[in-house]
Amino acid sequence: RNDEGNRALEYWRESLELAPNSDLANLYKRVEKEQTHDQSGEKLYGVRVVLRYDSDTVPVETARGMVAAVDSAFARVSQQLGCFAEEKIVTIVQSRDAYKKATDAAEWSGGQYDGRIRVPVMSGQQMDARQEQVLAHETTHACLAMLGEWPSWLQEGMAQKLSGEMLPPAARAQLAELAKAGQLPKLEALRRGWSGLDSQSARLAYSLALEAVDALYENFGTDGVRNLMRNPERLPAISAELDKRLGL
Repeated sequence: RNDEGNRALEYWRESLELAPNSDLANLYKRVEKEQTHDQSGEKLYGVRVVLRYDSDTVPVETARGMVAAVDSAFARVSQQLGCFAEEKIVTIVQSRDAYKKATDAAEWSGGQYDGRIRVPVMSGQQMDARQEQVLAHETTHACLAMLGEWPSWLQEGMAQKLSGEMLPPAARAQLAELAKAGQLPKLEALRRGWSGLDSQSARLAYSLALEAVDALYENFGTDGVRNLMRNPERLPAISAELDKRLGL
């Protein structure tokens, strides 16, 4: 989480020499792979973020804009959800190729949060509204992780909504048709494991997650959502209520 991958590998290597552990061995291999393919060496610091980036891919002006975007997004999202960062949020910006090699992310993935924000960019890419939205999306994931463990549908729905995404009318109509035909899963079925979805299934899952979170805000309002963040034991009952509202 502190972005000290090589130091972590040293500790884990010593630990594995003392006693085999399959979970730790898998984590060691994953981080070793990340370190091998990660060319991001330059760093910039913000109020709540430390940004590490590949200077051959990302212009310094763009990197500065990204630091400001994450700081701004965290200030806004934390005010809504009530999260608090004791440490700076590490944000890693890589070329698309390095991002895929380091993370094994799905082809459709536009970013990732695994304790650190990871965002792929095209060489020379400038900051624009879409890039700000991607950073706000991943910053929301970071905020939610500070508040506890949440199912994927809530994570992705909140990340879309709080980054300013809106469900297109065509997508909403498609969901209504599928719900009427009994072809949509309940929210509990979207709790985990989105990384293995194909692009079409992922698009549908993201649409349903956003519609569910839209319904959550309509039913409970901003104060109700913030209260849920402090009382996660209420989520199963709320999920069942949303299932009925959405016809799942």
